[in-house]
Amino acid sequence: RGIVLDATGESLYIADSSNRMIRKLVLATGDVSNFSGSGSAPTSSIHDGSALGARYSLPVDIALAPDGHFYVVDYRMYAVRKVAPDGSVTTFAGTRFNYGSADGALGVGRFSSVWNVAVEPSGSLLVSDNHGVRRVTTTGEIISVLGNVDSSGLADGFFDRARFATARARPTGPARRRRRGARA
Repeated sequence: RGIVLDATGESLYIADSSNRMIRKLVLATGDVSNFSGSGSAPTSSIHDGSALGARYSLPVDIALAPDGHFYVVDYRMYAVRKVAPDGSVTTFAGTRFNYGSADGALGVGRFSSVWNVAVEPSGSLLVSDNHGVRRVTTTGEIISVLGNVDSSGLADGFFDRARFATARARPTGPARRRRRGARA
């Protein structure tokens, strides 16, 4: 689902949801390897740790920060995971296996249905969550900024007054393919 190029443009990192891993493709050689995640399902707690010891539940999106860290949306964990350049994983935001819409620091702030992540120039993250967009500060604090995570709808307006049915990204641009029979 989620893919991102490294800063050099030499490698592509892929959120391999069904295999519960982050995979690395070296573009020049075509070599694919496991970069992060054991492939095993987590048990009742999040498994942070070394590159091949950490466990993801359902990694659906990935973004690269200017400092070389990756941020991975782990949908079923209701969390954003921070992946170091060596592949080791820590939980950066969200409360493992506990969903909700509370703003707050790690252990307090919760995600409801987190799907996409983007890195702002400041290093903060923007994350789509159910019916809104949340900011995750560089310290891992979750702050609602757009829409209302708990309230679906269609409304223009200023930040929290705007409403979305579902705030999720879709592929666009030249790489997007239409399904056979789909209208343009």
